[in-house]
Amino acid sequence: MRFLLGLLALFIIPGSAVACWDGLILIARDPQLWVPLLAGFGGGILLYLLIIRRLPGISTFEHELTHALVALLFFRRIHKFTVTWKKGGQVQYSGNFGGEFGNLLIGMAPYYLPTFSLAAVLVRPFLPATWFPWFDGIIGFTFAYHLFSTAEETKQSWTKQSFTAAGDRQPTKSDIGKVGYIFAFLIIAGLGLFLLGIVVRMIGQGYSGLWPFLKQVARVSWTNYSDLAIAAYSYIAPILKHWFS
Repeated sequence: MRFLLGLLALFIIPGSAVACWDGLILIARDPQLWVPLLAGFGGGILLYLLIIRRLPGISTFEHELTHALVALLFFRRIHKFTVTWKKGGQVQYSGNFGGEFGNLLIGMAPYYLPTFSLAAVLVRPFLPATWFPWFDGIIGFTFAYHLFSTAEETKQSWTKQSFTAAGDRQPTKSDIGKVGYIFAFLIIAGLGLFLLGIVVRMIGQGYSGLWPFLKQVARVSWTNYSDLAIAAYSYIAPILKHWFS
């Protein structure tokens, strides 16, 4: 299951990157969108660097909340939700819906899921006009928080060393240490770009942009890998022909 999930993440990387970029271009054409988003993003960077990063309990809470939310999506029952100020946190849950597939997505959730940004854009189309442009400024803030906090968390978790868990005081490894570096990179890059692309497309087009986004991801990824396979074959085929002739 880990191999198949990693392969899927690898497949969607080029399509997600292109679709995300196209979504950003769409936003850049509308000042009513990019001005508040950029203002919120800039404010989010300053607030994170000056305050939030000095209050580790905030990032720990969001990290464990993301684990818990994805666990709930797989109908897992949350038994314990532990957050400490400086010594990390832990979520304990039971149930096996989704099997290993669910376990992997739950374990890596904080590194690919823009929790607050995704929640904000999903409710955005239903909000009254009086909420704007302020709400888009909030989305920009959450976007900045996700990028900077994820980079910091990934850096801290990019190790296979063991540590004592905050909840049960048992020795454990980081989320990334448990799944391995290659798989972690594929999930963070593939699913991270995919979900950020959804956030960007939802801002520009709302729910009507989701289906075109999914089609673009599939089409671009398929085209890129098909072209790569054709190029590799055209290079290798003459060599093989020479060897076996």
